[in-house]
Amino acid sequence: MDDQPTEATTNDAATGRANSRTAHGLRQRRRLQMFLMKSREWLIPMAILGLGLVFPAGARAGVDIEAAKALARQNNCFKCHGISKEKDGPAYTAVAEKYRGKENAEARLIEHITSGEKAKFPDGHEEAHKIVKTSPPDDMAQIKNLIDWILSL
Repeated sequence: MDDQPTEATTNDAATGRANSRTAHGLRQRRRLQMFLMKSREWLIPMAILGLGLVFPAGARAGVDIEAAKALARQNNCFKCHGISKEKDGPAYTAVAEKYRGKENAEARLIEHITSGEKAKFPDGHEEAHKIVKTSPPDDMAQIKNLIDWILSL
């Protein structure tokens, strides 16, 4: 009979296990809190970057994709540029990648498609880039929408 645990020792053992589990849970919670406190400086930017991957720039910025594509078609842009395939000119996805994160990207591309500056072709020759025409003439909102769409790719 002495070998049998008494009710008091059984309860003490169960309480000890419960206390051990509780202590373990508290330690885990403290570790998580410390991790979050230490990682705060990179956690928020990573979350914002993740949102950027879920919601592309075009969706966030209110780009009218169909209007941008229509303007590109009206100006025969797709003759030299593909959306993701390079032709005589770079693919729009390559243009977006080239200018991603650059402060002057929008201004630089607006200048490029409205000034007729020289464009270099794969065979090495240069030609004036076609000036994008809008209706009504010189509608910067349409041109900005086109550039914003390209940069969102």
